[in-house]
Amino acid sequence: MGNRNSLRKRSSLVPKALPDQRLDHSDGSGWLGEIRLTLRIALPLIASLGCFALTMFVDRTFLLWYEPISAGAAIAAGNAYWAFACIPVSALGFVTPLIAQAIGRNDRHQTSNLVWQSVWISIITLPYFGLVAVSAPSIFGPDHDPALRTMEIQYFRWLLTVAPGAMLEAGLSAYFVGRGLTGRVLAINVASAILNIPLDWWLIFGGLGVSGAAIATSLAMWFKVALYGWLLSREAYHGRFTGFPIRWRFGTMLSIVLPGSTLGVQQVIKSALFSYTLISIGRIGAVELAATSAALSLYQLFCTPVIGLASAVTVVSAQRFAAEGLLRSMRSTAVGMLIGTVYTLTYVIPFLITPELFTGLMGSELTETEKQTVLPLASDLLKLTTIFALFDFVSQILAAGLKGIGRAAILLIAAIIAVVLIAVGFSLYSQYEQPTLIVWWGVLIWWPILQAVVLFFGFVRTLNRERLSHRS
Repeated sequence: MGNRNSLRKRSSLVPKALPDQRLDHSDGSGWLGEIRLTLRIALPLIASLGCFALTMFVDRTFLLWYEPISAGAAIAAGNAYWAFACIPVSALGFVTPLIAQAIGRNDRHQTSNLVWQSVWISIITLPYFGLVAVSAPSIFGPDHDPALRTMEIQYFRWLLTVAPGAMLEAGLSAYFVGRGLTGRVLAINVASAILNIPLDWWLIFGGLGVSGAAIATSLAMWFKVALYGWLLSREAYHGRFTGFPIRWRFGTMLSIVLPGSTLGVQQVIKSALFSYTLISIGRIGAVELAATSAALSLYQLFCTPVIGLASAVTVVSAQRFAAEGLLRSMRSTAVGMLIGTVYTLTYVIPFLITPELFTGLMGSELTETEKQTVLPLASDLLKLTTIFALFDFVSQILAAGLKGIGRAAILLIAAIIAVVLIAVGFSLYSQYEQPTLIVWWGVLIWWPILQAVVLFFGFVRTLNRERLSHRS
């Protein structure tokens, strides 16, 4: 009897194969099922992005009410923060496709290992963020207004406490996103966004001002980390997640950091290109910059669902790749492309037909003179935005599919090729003509076009290699 009880106890500790962790393959047996599956994962992720947008909106609005200069300080310091945090935070975003692949192989132990190694990576980066915080005065130069500079440094330093939390969130949430359990991710993001509102009000108007906004953001982020930790403890209790590991696994760390860092570098290249282009448009004139900002802001408002869709494509294609091979994974990417095309056309066509309807919504706070100068130009630029939107969504879905099959390096190659070709072409043009607004918009539009072309050829080359390996 005693032996029987001990066997029961021991068997409860043995890792079990958990087919429920995989995506429901019966759901994806046909194209319609694959569409339903992708949407089931994507919709909560899209709503989660809405929670992030709400958090940013509340921060900026409360700071504007508290003191307009503090809102400007928050924007400048926020951009500086992302320049330093982009690569480490983006690197841990690669945990999601790795976990999805492990789930596709039904390798429960590896999913837990990946989560824990992401925790170690987050801890290792703490001295880096500490050094960045110490060097904050040199980042915001003395040429800034003294009051503004003080606010920028304060906001920047407090915001750096968010970075380790953001890295942990990326690693911990990957466990659920990689399994397709995005409803839990949405619930946590909703709770964090709601908590941020009273925290912002209390800390900003309680006398901390811009520092209060950053502290509220940090507390809301670490609240998310705590919730993920609680959920993972429940997973461990039910035997679906392995408990605390003793050793670091540097091989696993490298499998996260090396391809993940390429995603961060790609984002840095894109941000640098867009920032330089917008600064150059600002040198042409304030009207041109205002019209460009209006057109791009409208695009950013409508394109957010594509980001959530791309994340879902990464998860589905990664699981299909590990469980059923490359061709099955590519069908998942094709389904994402189909859904993205339908959605993108729902706002691209109105942008082309009635651009004045959209730009007019943004002109309520403009003077009559500004309405007559900025809005007509913004309407014309919104038509150009449709070209950008179509190729940008294609490049995002292709990139998501490539991440799913572990080919993140192709994204960096595409970014380098695109920026080099744009730089060469622009240099040749500027030798003979002074760049105009349309030329600078050409720079913006050629970015997603070249990205899409290179990523497409990356997909074709990967498929050809797969076929050759099967033949041999």
